[in-house]
Amino acid sequence: MTDTDHTHPTKDDHIHLTIRELKEAIKDMPDDMIVAYQRIEDIYFEKYGWEAEKLRWDYPTLIGYDKDDNKIYEDNISEYIKAFDAYKHPDKEIFVINAHY
Repeated sequence: MTDTDHTHPTKDDHIHLTIRELKEAIKDMPDDMIVAYQRIEDIYFEKYGWEAEKLRWDYPTLIGYDKDDNKIYEDNISEYIKAFDAYKHPDKEIFVINAHY
C-alpha cells in the first residue's frame, strides 16, 4: 500500500501486527512508558466489513438485581480487533498501537 493509496482495508486484507513485530518495536522502550491504542471509527465495521473478535472471559458481569434483590449476571464478552502496527510517538513519550494504517 502506498502513501497515495486511499483504499480502506477490509476484513479480508489480513493486515495485522505480530508478536515478533511488537517485541521489536518495544525492545528499547522504558518499562514505565504509557501505551495508547487508536480509536476505530464505526465506518470500518459498517461500510468496510471489519469484524471484531468476541472473547468470553471466565468471570460474569453484574448487570443488576431482580425483584427479590438477587444479583443478575451475564457473560462477560468483549470485542477486540487486530492491531496493524505499533511504535513510539516521534514527539511524545508514549507508545501507540494502531488499528489501521
